[in-house]
Amino acid sequence: MNLKRYKILLVALLLVPVFAKGQAEYSHYYIEGDYAMHQAKNGTIYYSLSNITTEGITIGLGASKMLYGHVGEDESVVFSFDTIENRCPDGYSNILFWKQREGEGPIRWQIDSEVKQPRSEKRTDMVKIVMLVLDCSNSLGGDFSGLKKSAKAFIDILARSAGNGNIRIGVIGFSNEANTDKNVIPIQTLTKESAKAIKKSIDNLDQHNNTAMYYAMDKGETMINDYFNTLELTNDQKFGGAIMVTFTDGFDNHSLKQGRIFRKGLQNPYFKYVRDTVIRHSYTYVHHDVRQVDGTMRDVEETQPLESMMLVLKGNDVSESDEIYKAVFNSLATDKPFYVKNFGEVKRKFNEIAEMIVSRFQILNCYVPRAHEGRVRWTFDKPHGFFGFSGGGVVDVAAGSRFSFGGGVSMDFAFPTKNFRAWGGFIGYKGVHNPAGNYGTHHIQLGVLTAGPMFQYKRAPLLGVGVDLRIQPDYYSMNYYNSNNTLGCQEEPGGGLVLRAGIISQKHLYCYADLALGVYQRDWFNVTIDSDGYKRYTFKESQYNMYFNVGLNLGFKF
Repeated sequence: MNLKRYKILLVALLLVPVFAKGQAEYSHYYIEGDYAMHQAKNGTIYYSLSNITTEGITIGLGASKMLYGHVGEDESVVFSFDTIENRCPDGYSNILFWKQREGEGPIRWQIDSEVKQPRSEKRTDMVKIVMLVLDCSNSLGGDFSGLKKSAKAFIDILARSAGNGNIRIGVIGFSNEANTDKNVIPIQTLTKESAKAIKKSIDNLDQHNNTAMYYAMDKGETMINDYFNTLELTNDQKFGGAIMVTFTDGFDNHSLKQGRIFRKGLQNPYFKYVRDTVIRHSYTYVHHDVRQVDGTMRDVEETQPLESMMLVLKGNDVSESDEIYKAVFNSLATDKPFYVKNFGEVKRKFNEIAEMIVSRFQILNCYVPRAHEGRVRWTFDKPHGFFGFSGGGVVDVAAGSRFSFGGGVSMDFAFPTKNFRAWGGFIGYKGVHNPAGNYGTHHIQLGVLTAGPMFQYKRAPLLGVGVDLRIQPDYYSMNYYNSNNTLGCQEEPGGGLVLRAGIISQKHLYCYADLALGVYQRDWFNVTIDSDGYKRYTFKESQYNMYFNVGLNLGFKF
């Protein structure tokens, strides 16, 4: 039977987004310290940040291990972090200032949105020496031209950020010792003009037999040390240290330390010398006008150790085990080496190292309210949204205590906004059927979904509110309620409210329960059969009835 009258009951909802404030204690990238005001004997007020700790951020604190600030234009106290290396993928775009809440109990953090936003700048007063040591052995084969391109791209990245010549760079190409002595590009000030000459010299590097890597690293550090000893810095300049970046596709098979015989792997005397002496070298200089705890300015002697970076591709001619292979190169890097599996990764890693060096020239100005004292923190994390699918079982109860069972699926999503707020929505479907009779319904659910504070770092609440639309298909439309089938009921679409509450984990899983509560219309008919055997339907009355269903669901987010 086709019924012309279909009425849809829509429930109007006031959707108030529930947003999540980020919690500083769950940040993976932050700078933290104890802020205090002091008064020197001469009455001068000065400001300090002590007991500084970081996560995912590297900063240069110098010998004092304490940072002193000054009052800026807006009367906030400014702390300048230099030689900063920020490993946060979101960079400096979402820095927030937090202060500790006062009171007893566990440490709690409170965001202060009125403080001036930190600002990242490129410093031009720091001079850094970079030595690029490149494998030019025949084992590279046709990849040698690709190595030259990668090295030139490395130079280009540094040159774009060299500013007023604050990067000094040299290059060594190694094979056997004799040709290593020939493939030397002296350390010089890096500018856009000198970069062209350096890249031309890289193009002129040629391949030869053997791999005298230890000899080349020793020679590279000697060149750095000789250059440092003649380096003249003005009162406004600071020495930012030296970095030696070495690329190789295999073990040293040629370096001989004078008076020693050649040994493989960890037993090579030259390897031990490079490991214990060459990469342990440091450079002492005088840093002018450093603020002391009493507020006065003095010259301070500081020491910068050599930083050795290893970019390693295991060539086809390397027969040693991975254990020995990694033991050697782990010992030659002051931090973890960069291992690549194929030559296609080499250029990408060279670019990554270059960007890492460039980041050392960043200075970050962070601000604190002048009158505040106590523990403070700057977080760099950016809130992340998610996209996921969920599903589960459902129990539905309608008029007459009719129980129906079924299942459902849902597409769930949440978008991040500023200040760690995140909200989104869900689109779901549920289908239920009464196994004891000719009865079933479809449910379409649409709504707003919110993820709890910093859900990417901890378990957090997952909440949702929306609309549930209830539809009964035509083939379930007429139900009979007496033995001789003289009373029938037609159920029309209805609707109501759906609520969600659950837990979302910091990894991929989330779970929730949902409750849908609504109203639908039932039209009653008297049913008669005429002399020809056809059913005749006579409208009797309409009723509005309540329904509800409960579901348990498990989801996977991406």
